[in-house]
Amino acid sequence: MFNFASTIRKNIRQYEYTNLIPLLISTFIDIIGFSILMPYLPSFTKDFGASLFEVGLLLSANSFFSLFGNIIWGSLSDKYGRKPILLICQFGTMAGFVIMAFSTSLAMLFVSRIVDGIFGGNYPITKAVVGDIVVPKQRSKQMSNIGVAWTFGNLIGPGIGALLSGFGIMGPGLFGAGLSLITILITIYIFKESNPRLNGNASAAEMSAFEKKKTISFSLLKEHDPRLLLIQGLFNTIPFFIFITTVSIFAAQRFDLSIGDIGWMITSIGLVKLLVRFLIFSPMLKRFGDKKTILIGFLTFVGAYTWLIFLDQLWQYMIVLVLIGFGAACTLDVLTGMMSKSVGKDRQGEMMGLQTATGNISQILGPTVGSYLISLPNTYLYGLSTAVFSMITLVLSFIPLHTKSDASE
Repeated sequence: MFNFASTIRKNIRQYEYTNLIPLLISTFIDIIGFSILMPYLPSFTKDFGASLFEVGLLLSANSFFSLFGNIIWGSLSDKYGRKPILLICQFGTMAGFVIMAFSTSLAMLFVSRIVDGIFGGNYPITKAVVGDIVVPKQRSKQMSNIGVAWTFGNLIGPGIGALLSGFGIMGPGLFGAGLSLITILITIYIFKESNPRLNGNASAAEMSAFEKKKTISFSLLKEHDPRLLLIQGLFNTIPFFIFITTVSIFAAQRFDLSIGDIGWMITSIGLVKLLVRFLIFSPMLKRFGDKKTILIGFLTFVGAYTWLIFLDQLWQYMIVLVLIGFGAACTLDVLTGMMSKSVGKDRQGEMMGLQTATGNISQILGPTVGSYLISLPNTYLYGLSTAVFSMITLVLSFIPLHTKSDASE
């Protein structure tokens, strides 16, 4: 046991980007705090009298307010630093969980998700830190490490949610608040400011760019590469969030699974997806690079979403879950790495804020559109709509960028 722990500490010390470790831990904890809620979604119809559409709106409300919050927090972190803005967002997330724990009505649940959404800047700031300290040729790999933390969180969270199901909504609410407190302590005592403007690592040219930069700006939307990558990311994440935010609802409706069954199913599939990420995705990214890896992911998405139209067995659905997890590994974080490389260090927060905002748009549309499509008598439109969006993304991938995505610094 001692040797095992010593080996882990040695590997951590040898890790080139040690300042990312507390952020990876924080991301992992944040995702657990969110994903423990997923098995509860079908029960909201009984406990709070919500319709399936209202359950979808509950998730969308969080994303709607995150849409604006992420853009603002990301840009503010460019000017005032990653650490103080990160702490503000983490305190807001904790407040959202506390409100959720003591919710006695659907209205209070909406308030809790709105508060969490307003302060949802943790994720784009984490990705901006990667842009601060990681050389361009390694950014996709390091962005994928954030994806690993995200996958681990989604692996454990639903299982914890299943264990807490006997405590009602207070269980995941207080548990999430406790996890948020841990992320705050990690940020205060372990994380070091990475913004080159504030830590003295910026060149004279970069300092000049920082000084000229507006606090809130959408100028990146006028530039070819950032604009193309953001549009591609939007059409990629819309079907993904239609699917991923309605997994529990689809499983309950189609296969009559309980909260516990759904939680353990998601956790079990998450374990398989984690193995796929390590055993298949990581070697593939190293061998093929960003562009080819993303193309493989888009093709996987098209095939998996198309299968949704025809599946009628639980084992088929579980295979689709694994395929979509693989497609997400090949596209979401790698595409984020390409976005980071398309801008300079003075605009990392702005770029990651816009990137996360496109994800928020997808999270707004995903639950509402997905829950509506599932509620229809014929659910084939659920699979057809995701397949069509994914096909558009695949077509956009053939539009050339002005800069090479795999270029090194």
